[in-house]
Amino acid sequence: MGVAELFGEHDALRKQGCGVAFVREDMRYWHCGIAWSEGSNLRMLHLKWHCDLACEAPGPDALWVRHTIPAERAKQVAAKCRLIWKRHADGRIPFGFSYTATHFDSAGGLVLGGSEVGLTCATFVMAVFSSVGIVLLDHKSWPQRPEDAAWHAFIVHRLRRSGHEGHAMLLEKEIGSVRFRPLEVAGGSAASGVVSTPTTFAYAEAAAKRLEAEYTGE
Repeated sequence: MGVAELFGEHDALRKQGCGVAFVREDMRYWHCGIAWSEGSNLRMLHLKWHCDLACEAPGPDALWVRHTIPAERAKQVAAKCRLIWKRHADGRIPFGFSYTATHFDSAGGLVLGGSEVGLTCATFVMAVFSSVGIVLLDHKSWPQRPEDAAWHAFIVHRLRRSGHEGHAMLLEKEIGSVRFRPLEVAGGSAASGVVSTPTTFAYAEAAAKRLEAEYTGE
C-alpha cells in the first residue's frame, strides 16, 4: 500500500489532522503545501511564488501524504496554518533558498532566521511544522547537489523577469545553498517517529521516489 491519498479521502484527512500535499505543476515542477479538513471543506496553505501565499481548495491533481504524527499534534499544525493565513492573507511571504531557522511566531507572523530572506514551498512546510515543535527533516544530513544551483539560477531569472530585481539580487547570494525538495519534504513527513527524530536525507530521498512513482503510476 502507498502513502499518498486522493483528496476524495476526506474523512481520513480529518482524522489525521493535516497532511503534506503535493502536486506536479505544468508536468515538470513538484510543489507542496499543507492540507487539512475544515468542516465540509478542504484547505491547502502553500507558498506558490514570491509573495504569493495562498489558502485554497487543493487542485484536482494534488495528493496528500499519510503520516504517523499524533492527530492532536497534527491539528496544531492545521491551527498554525489558520493563524498564518489570518496574519498573511495579503500573501506576502518572500521567496528564499537558504533555510535553517525561519519560523512563525505564536501569532502566525513570519520570523526570518539570521541572514535568511524567505522560503520555498518546501521550506514553508518545514517552517510551519517547526513552529509547533515538529522538525520534519534532519538538516545536517542534506547534501549540496550541483543540480540545485541550476534550479536556484532559474528562479533568480524568473524573479528578474517578473520585476523583482531587488529580491533577485538577494537570492543570487544564496545560489548553491542546500535545497530541500518538495517531494523530500512530503515523503519525509511519512517517516515513523518523525515527531521525536527528524527524517534523514536517505529516507526522504527514497520516499520521494516512491511518491513520484505513486503519482505517475510508473
